[in-house]
Amino acid sequence: MDIVNDLLKSGVHGLDQVLGGGFLPARLYLIVGAAGTGKTIHGNQIAFYNIKKGQMSLFVTLSSESQGRMLDHIRPFNFYTDESIGQGLRI
Repeated sequence: MDIVNDLLKSGVHGLDQVLGGGFLPARLYLIVGAAGTGKTIHGNQIAFYNIKKGQMSLFVTLSSESQGRMLDHIRPFNFYTDESIGQGLRI
């Protein structure tokens, strides 16, 4: 395994540089923070970016918000695509 070439990019400007090139594959990453800080948006942006690159993504949330409401919230963002739901992305 060539770790540098196998890193998963985030699709978030500047984040990959901070991470040393991206995320290690086949790992679990936890995004935490106070309500309203952008955790859901950030996690979905990473997931949708990697789906476009042919990767699979699993988005797990502990929020009481329904799946439909979360999707309504992220639908206006440029990274969102209806086609990704149920194909490359599991929620």
